[in-house]
Amino acid sequence: MSKTDEELLRQRCIPPGWHYVSAQQSELWRELAAAHSPASEESVLAAYAEMFARVAAESAGKALHLITLGAGSGEKERELVSLLRAAGCSLRITAVDISESLARETADKLSAGGVTNAQAVVGDFRVIDIEQFDDEAGPRLFTAFGLSPNTKPGEFFHAISRLLGHGDQAMISANLWPKGQAAEAEVLAQYDNPQTRRWLGRLFREWGLPDEACPALDFSIGEIEGIAAVIAATEWPEKCATQFAQLPAAVGEWSEGDSVDVFFSLRYTMELFSKHARDHGLSVRRRSASGCGREGVFWLGA
Repeated sequence: MSKTDEELLRQRCIPPGWHYVSAQQSELWRELAAAHSPASEESVLAAYAEMFARVAAESAGKALHLITLGAGSGEKERELVSLLRAAGCSLRITAVDISESLARETADKLSAGGVTNAQAVVGDFRVIDIEQFDDEAGPRLFTAFGLSPNTKPGEFFHAISRLLGHGDQAMISANLWPKGQAAEAEVLAQYDNPQTRRWLGRLFREWGLPDEACPALDFSIGEIEGIAAVIAATEWPEKCATQFAQLPAAVGEWSEGDSVDVFFSLRYTMELFSKHARDHGLSVRRRSASGCGREGVFWLGA
Protein backbone atom coordinates (compact mmCIF):
# COMPACT_ATOMS: atom_id res chain seq x y z
CA MET A 1 0.00 0.00 0.00
CA SER A 2 1.39 3.41 -0.94
CA LYS A 3 1.64 6.23 1.60
CA THR A 4 -0.90 8.20 -0.44
CA ASP A 5 -3.42 5.34 -0.30
CA GLU A 6 -2.93 4.92 3.44
CA GLU A 7 -3.55 8.62 3.97
CA LEU A 8 -6.75 8.42 1.92
CA LEU A 9 -8.01 5.50 4.02
CA ARG A 10 -7.35 7.41 7.21
CA GLN A 11 -9.46 10.22 5.72
CA ARG A 12 -12.19 7.58 5.14
CA CYS A 13 -11.74 7.66 1.36
CA ILE A 14 -11.20 4.51 -0.68
CA PRO A 15 -8.32 4.99 -3.18
CA PRO A 16 -9.91 5.04 -6.67
CA GLY A 17 -7.47 2.53 -8.13
CA TRP A 18 -8.55 -0.13 -5.64
CA HIS A 19 -11.72 -0.71 -7.68
CA TYR A 20 -9.74 -1.97 -10.70
CA VAL A 21 -7.13 -4.35 -9.26
CA SER A 22 -8.56 -7.88 -9.42
CA ALA A 23 -9.67 -9.83 -12.48
CA GLN A 24 -13.24 -9.88 -11.13
CA GLN A 25 -13.26 -6.11 -10.70
CA SER A 26 -11.89 -5.68 -14.22
CA GLU A 27 -14.64 -7.85 -15.66
CA LEU A 28 -17.35 -5.93 -13.81
CA TRP A 29 -15.80 -2.68 -15.03
CA ARG A 30 -15.98 -3.97 -18.61
CA GLU A 31 -19.69 -4.73 -18.15
CA LEU A 32 -20.28 -1.25 -16.72
CA ALA A 33 -18.41 0.45 -19.56
CA ALA A 34 -20.32 -1.54 -22.17
CA ALA A 35 -23.64 -0.51 -20.65
CA HIS A 36 -23.06 3.14 -19.74
CA SER A 37 -19.85 4.58 -21.21
CA PRO A 38 -20.31 7.11 -24.03
CA ALA A 39 -17.15 5.73 -25.68
CA SER A 40 -19.07 4.03 -28.49
CA GLU A 41 -21.19 7.07 -29.36
CA GLU A 42 -20.51 8.40 -32.84
CA SER A 43 -19.57 11.91 -31.74
CA VAL A 44 -17.12 10.55 -29.13
CA LEU A 45 -15.49 8.26 -31.66
CA ALA A 46 -15.22 11.23 -34.05
CA ALA A 47 -13.43 13.35 -31.42
CA TYR A 48 -10.82 10.64 -30.87
CA ALA A 49 -10.47 9.92 -34.61
CA GLU A 50 -9.75 13.59 -35.34
CA MET A 51 -7.04 13.75 -32.68
CA PHE A 52 -5.48 10.39 -33.61
CA ALA A 53 -5.25 11.42 -37.28
CA ARG A 54 -3.45 14.66 -36.42
CA VAL A 55 -0.98 12.95 -34.08
CA ALA A 56 -0.26 10.26 -36.68
CA ALA A 57 0.28 12.85 -39.40
CA GLU A 58 2.76 14.80 -37.29
CA SER A 59 4.56 11.62 -36.16
CA ALA A 60 4.92 10.12 -39.67
CA GLY A 61 8.07 8.07 -40.08
CA LYS A 62 9.26 8.54 -36.49
CA ALA A 63 10.29 5.98 -33.87
CA LEU A 64 8.00 6.30 -30.85
CA HIS A 65 7.56 4.70 -27.46
CA LEU A 66 3.80 4.57 -26.87
CA ILE A 67 3.02 4.27 -23.16
CA THR A 68 -0.61 3.68 -22.24
CA LEU A 69 -1.38 4.81 -18.69
CA GLY A 70 -4.45 3.13 -17.25
CA ALA A 71 -4.53 0.85 -20.27
CA GLY A 72 -8.07 -0.38 -19.66
CA SER A 73 -9.36 -2.48 -22.53
CA GLY A 74 -6.94 -0.93 -25.03
CA GLU A 75 -9.59 -0.33 -27.71
CA LYS A 76 -8.72 3.32 -28.27
CA GLU A 77 -5.01 2.58 -28.33
CA ARG A 78 -5.53 -0.11 -30.95
CA GLU A 79 -6.99 2.47 -33.36
CA LEU A 80 -4.14 4.87 -32.59
CA VAL A 81 -1.53 2.16 -33.20
CA SER A 82 -3.11 1.31 -36.54
CA LEU A 83 -2.84 4.94 -37.69
CA LEU A 84 0.72 5.34 -36.42
CA ARG A 85 1.85 2.19 -38.21
CA ALA A 86 0.12 3.32 -41.40
CA ALA A 87 2.10 6.57 -41.08
CA GLY A 88 5.34 4.61 -41.06
CA CYS A 89 6.08 4.88 -37.35
CA SER A 90 8.34 2.37 -35.61
CA LEU A 91 6.69 1.55 -32.29
CA ARG A 92 7.59 0.19 -28.90
CA ILE A 93 4.57 -0.15 -26.62
CA THR A 94 4.24 -0.34 -22.84
CA ALA A 95 0.77 -0.94 -21.39
CA VAL A 96 0.54 0.28 -17.79
CA ASP A 97 -2.38 -0.48 -15.50
CA ILE A 98 -2.97 -1.13 -11.82
CA SER A 99 -4.83 -4.26 -12.95
CA GLU A 100 -2.57 -7.02 -14.24
CA SER A 101 -5.37 -8.50 -16.35
CA LEU A 102 -6.10 -5.16 -18.07
CA ALA A 103 -2.42 -4.38 -18.67
CA ARG A 104 -1.87 -7.79 -20.25
CA GLU A 105 -5.08 -7.56 -22.27
CA THR A 106 -3.95 -4.28 -23.82
CA ALA A 107 -0.41 -5.51 -24.49
CA ASP A 108 -1.78 -8.64 -26.18
CA LYS A 109 -4.33 -6.66 -28.17
CA LEU A 110 -1.73 -4.23 -29.49
CA SER A 111 0.67 -7.06 -30.27
CA ALA A 112 -2.07 -8.65 -32.36
CA GLY A 113 -2.15 -5.43 -34.35
CA GLY A 114 1.34 -6.08 -35.65
CA VAL A 115 3.55 -4.65 -32.87
CA THR A 116 6.08 -7.24 -31.76
CA ASN A 117 7.54 -5.49 -28.72
CA ALA A 118 4.50 -4.66 -26.55
CA GLN A 119 4.96 -5.24 -22.82
CA ALA A 120 2.64 -5.08 -19.81
CA VAL A 121 3.64 -3.18 -16.66
CA VAL A 122 1.54 -3.39 -13.50
CA GLY A 123 1.64 -0.16 -11.53
CA ASP A 124 -0.01 3.07 -10.43
CA PHE A 125 0.72 5.89 -12.88
CA ARG A 126 0.92 8.39 -10.00
CA VAL A 127 4.05 6.83 -8.51
CA ILE A 128 5.46 4.55 -11.22
CA ASP A 129 9.23 4.62 -11.74
CA ILE A 130 9.79 6.83 -14.78
CA GLU A 131 13.33 5.49 -15.24
CA GLN A 132 12.03 2.26 -16.77
CA PHE A 133 10.72 4.32 -19.71
CA ASP A 134 14.05 6.05 -20.32
CA ASP A 135 15.48 4.21 -23.33
CA GLU A 136 16.44 4.56 -26.98
CA ALA A 137 12.98 3.79 -28.39
CA GLY A 138 12.43 7.40 -29.39
CA PRO A 139 10.22 10.19 -28.01
CA ARG A 140 7.46 9.03 -25.72
CA LEU A 141 3.79 9.37 -26.53
CA PHE A 142 1.67 8.81 -23.42
CA THR A 143 -2.04 8.05 -23.49
CA ALA A 144 -4.23 8.44 -20.42
CA PHE A 145 -7.81 7.61 -21.35
CA GLY A 146 -10.24 7.36 -18.44
CA LEU A 147 -7.76 8.26 -15.67
CA SER A 148 -8.53 11.94 -15.10
CA PRO A 149 -12.10 11.41 -13.81
CA ASN A 150 -10.94 9.26 -10.86
CA THR A 151 -7.85 11.26 -9.82
CA LYS A 152 -7.98 14.60 -8.03
CA PRO A 153 -6.89 17.42 -10.36
CA GLY A 154 -3.72 18.46 -8.54
CA GLU A 155 -2.56 14.87 -8.21
CA PHE A 156 -3.40 13.97 -11.81
CA PHE A 157 -1.67 16.87 -13.53
CA HIS A 158 1.35 16.63 -11.24
CA ALA A 159 1.74 12.96 -12.25
CA ILE A 160 1.45 13.74 -15.97
CA SER A 161 3.91 16.63 -15.84
CA ARG A 162 6.37 14.45 -13.89
CA LEU A 163 6.28 11.78 -16.60
CA LEU A 164 6.64 14.03 -19.64
CA GLY A 165 10.16 15.00 -20.61
CA HIS A 166 11.43 17.25 -23.40
CA GLY A 167 9.86 16.24 -26.70
CA ASP A 168 7.29 13.92 -25.09
CA GLN A 169 3.57 14.22 -25.75
CA ALA A 170 0.38 13.00 -24.09
CA MET A 171 -3.14 12.33 -25.27
CA ILE A 172 -5.62 12.56 -22.40
CA SER A 173 -9.37 12.23 -22.10
CA ALA A 174 -11.66 14.04 -19.69
CA ASN A 175 -15.28 13.50 -18.76
CA LEU A 176 -17.24 16.69 -19.36
CA TRP A 177 -20.29 18.20 -17.72
CA PRO A 178 -22.93 18.13 -20.48
CA LYS A 179 -25.03 21.15 -21.36
CA GLY A 180 -28.75 21.50 -20.76
CA GLN A 181 -31.22 21.35 -17.89
CA ALA A 182 -31.14 17.55 -17.81
CA ALA A 183 -27.36 17.41 -17.29
CA GLU A 184 -27.43 16.41 -13.62
CA ALA A 185 -29.90 13.58 -14.18
CA GLU A 186 -27.93 12.41 -17.21
CA VAL A 187 -24.66 12.32 -15.28
CA LEU A 188 -26.14 10.56 -12.26
CA ALA A 189 -27.75 7.90 -14.45
CA GLN A 190 -24.33 6.95 -15.79
CA TYR A 191 -23.28 5.91 -12.26
CA ASP A 192 -26.38 5.29 -10.15
CA ASN A 193 -27.20 1.96 -11.77
CA PRO A 194 -26.92 -1.77 -11.01
CA GLN A 195 -23.70 -2.25 -12.99
CA THR A 196 -21.83 0.46 -11.06
CA ARG A 197 -23.12 -0.82 -7.72
CA ARG A 198 -21.96 -4.36 -8.51
CA TRP A 199 -18.55 -3.11 -9.61
CA LEU A 200 -17.93 -0.87 -6.57
CA GLY A 201 -19.39 -3.48 -4.21
CA ARG A 202 -16.89 -6.08 -5.41
CA LEU A 203 -14.14 -4.50 -3.28
CA PHE A 204 -16.15 -5.10 -0.10
CA ARG A 205 -16.66 -8.73 -1.05
CA GLU A 206 -12.94 -9.14 -1.67
CA TRP A 207 -12.38 -7.81 1.82
CA GLY A 208 -14.48 -10.75 3.00
CA LEU A 209 -17.73 -8.93 3.78
CA PRO A 210 -20.85 -11.05 3.18
CA ASP A 211 -23.71 -9.52 1.21
CA GLU A 212 -25.66 -8.57 4.33
CA ALA A 213 -22.70 -6.62 5.72
CA CYS A 214 -21.81 -4.70 2.55
CA PRO A 215 -22.60 -0.99 2.90
CA ALA A 216 -25.22 0.62 0.66
CA LEU A 217 -24.09 3.40 -1.69
CA ASP A 218 -25.58 6.85 -2.13
CA PHE A 219 -24.76 8.79 -5.33
CA SER A 220 -24.81 12.58 -5.44
CA ILE A 221 -23.35 15.55 -7.32
CA GLY A 222 -20.67 17.46 -5.44
CA GLU A 223 -17.40 19.28 -6.06
CA ILE A 224 -13.73 18.30 -5.69
CA GLU A 225 -11.03 20.97 -5.98
CA GLY A 226 -13.45 23.19 -7.86
CA ILE A 227 -14.51 20.47 -10.34
CA ALA A 228 -18.02 19.03 -10.49
CA ALA A 229 -18.04 15.38 -9.44
CA VAL A 230 -20.27 12.39 -8.96
CA ILE A 231 -19.58 11.05 -5.48
CA ALA A 232 -20.55 7.62 -4.19
CA ALA A 233 -20.58 7.60 -0.39
CA THR A 234 -21.81 5.32 2.35
CA GLU A 235 -22.46 5.32 6.07
CA TRP A 236 -20.14 2.66 7.46
CA PRO A 237 -22.27 -0.07 9.04
CA GLU A 238 -21.63 -1.58 12.44
CA LYS A 239 -20.91 -5.10 11.17
CA CYS A 240 -17.99 -3.87 9.06
CA ALA A 241 -16.01 -2.38 11.91
CA THR A 242 -13.71 -5.13 13.18
CA GLN A 243 -14.86 -8.68 12.50
CA PHE A 244 -13.40 -9.26 9.03
CA ALA A 245 -9.70 -10.14 8.95
CA GLN A 246 -9.19 -9.05 5.34
CA LEU A 247 -9.89 -5.40 6.07
CA PRO A 248 -6.86 -3.11 5.71
CA ALA A 249 -5.68 -1.85 9.08
CA ALA A 250 -6.79 1.73 8.44
CA VAL A 251 -10.29 0.52 7.48
CA GLY A 252 -10.49 -1.36 10.76
CA GLU A 253 -10.31 2.03 12.48
CA TRP A 254 -13.54 3.23 10.84
CA SER A 255 -16.50 3.40 13.20
CA GLU A 256 -20.18 2.74 12.78
CA GLY A 257 -21.87 5.73 11.17
CA ASP A 258 -18.69 7.20 9.67
CA SER A 259 -19.20 8.76 6.25
CA VAL A 260 -16.94 7.01 3.73
CA ASP A 261 -16.26 8.23 0.18
CA VAL A 262 -16.21 5.05 -1.90
CA PHE A 263 -15.74 6.54 -5.38
CA PHE A 264 -15.77 9.79 -7.33
CA SER A 265 -15.80 10.79 -10.99
CA LEU A 266 -14.87 14.32 -12.05
CA ARG A 267 -16.69 16.29 -14.75
CA TYR A 268 -14.59 19.08 -16.24
CA THR A 269 -15.28 21.80 -18.76
CA MET A 270 -12.86 22.11 -21.68
CA GLU A 271 -11.62 25.42 -20.27
CA LEU A 272 -11.00 24.12 -16.74
CA PHE A 273 -9.09 21.08 -17.96
CA SER A 274 -6.92 23.27 -20.20
CA LYS A 275 -6.23 25.68 -17.34
CA HIS A 276 -5.12 22.89 -15.00
CA ALA A 277 -2.80 21.54 -17.69
CA ARG A 278 -1.19 24.94 -18.28
CA ASP A 279 -0.88 25.61 -14.55
CA HIS A 280 1.28 22.46 -14.36
CA GLY A 281 3.59 23.54 -17.16
CA LEU A 282 1.92 21.56 -19.95
CA SER A 283 1.08 23.04 -23.33
CA VAL A 284 -2.31 22.35 -24.88
CA ARG A 285 -1.46 21.60 -28.49
CA ARG A 286 -4.98 20.76 -29.52
CA ARG A 287 -8.29 19.77 -27.96
CA SER A 288 -11.53 18.26 -29.22
CA ALA A 289 -14.94 17.91 -27.55
CA SER A 290 -17.46 15.29 -28.56
CA GLY A 291 -20.70 16.50 -30.09
CA CYS A 292 -22.68 14.94 -27.25
CA GLY A 293 -20.79 17.15 -24.78
CA ARG A 294 -19.76 14.28 -22.50
CA GLU A 295 -16.11 13.75 -23.39
CA GLY A 296 -13.06 15.79 -24.32
CA VAL A 297 -9.73 14.72 -25.83
CA PHE A 298 -6.56 16.76 -25.25
CA TRP A 299 -3.16 16.64 -26.95
CA LEU A 300 -0.56 17.97 -24.52
CA GLY A 301 3.16 18.67 -24.71
CA ALA A 302 5.84 19.14 -22.07
